[in-house]
Amino acid sequence: MSGIIDPIRAAIDRVDEEVAHVEATSRAFERFDAEVRTLDPASLPNGGGGVPATGEVTPASPAVRQSGPATAGADEVRSLFEETVRPYSVADLEESEPLTATMSEELGEGIAAVLDPSTPGQFTAEVQQSIHSAVEQRQAELRAMERALDIERESLVESLQGLEATCEWLDAADDRPLSVLGFETLRERHERLETHRNRCETIATDRQAVLDRTTSEGAKTGLTHRSLVVYLSQERSTTFPVLSGAARLDAICTECQRTVRDHLTRRA
Repeated sequence: MSGIIDPIRAAIDRVDEEVAHVEATSRAFERFDAEVRTLDPASLPNGGGGVPATGEVTPASPAVRQSGPATAGADEVRSLFEETVRPYSVADLEESEPLTATMSEELGEGIAAVLDPSTPGQFTAEVQQSIHSAVEQRQAELRAMERALDIERESLVESLQGLEATCEWLDAADDRPLSVLGFETLRERHERLETHRNRCETIATDRQAVLDRTTSEGAKTGLTHRSLVVYLSQERSTTFPVLSGAARLDAICTECQRTVRDHLTRRA
């Protein structure tokens, strides 16, 4: 019976791996943001100007235009990002990705374009603040991810414990032929099987409720639990091991119950 619940154990291990990755990524963003905030941004002639009304920094914005290539400050930011955040961002990619593409994914297209050495971007105070805001948003997303992973682990552990109990009972069940068992013993077995079927149904229902929820961090950040589970199971053969395990055990108990009921009917 262990083969039925082994995928749940594997899912728990996968959650633990992701928790470690998210925590490390969060620390990397924290270090990146702290280092960027220590840099001296370029000052602009004639008062410069601010970021656009949309709040998005672009290379064409008054705050970042200049006649030459990207400033040394922009290069420093790129180097800091490559050293701190990028290793965690591309950890699950099979092929290499340009640094600007990674920065665009993590900080937004506008910031990535401003800091790209091929554009006339300039590391200004406005850009510095935009980077800080982008990091805060990513940290909020990571906090939502951490909470969702905690919920996922708790759900998997509780489900495993319940289904494990049913597996253990089935493995330890009296394997004597039903024909030699008395009426009361058969009736008790039928009732125990019903109890285990109800447990499987409850576990499946509770698991569905977890899959249907959304974990939020602030008004702009929401993570659907089902999408998280699909992401975590990309390299596994079973996407929903709790549901499939509960269904298989329920089917086994149902078949056993049907056989016991046949014997009870003959004794009646």
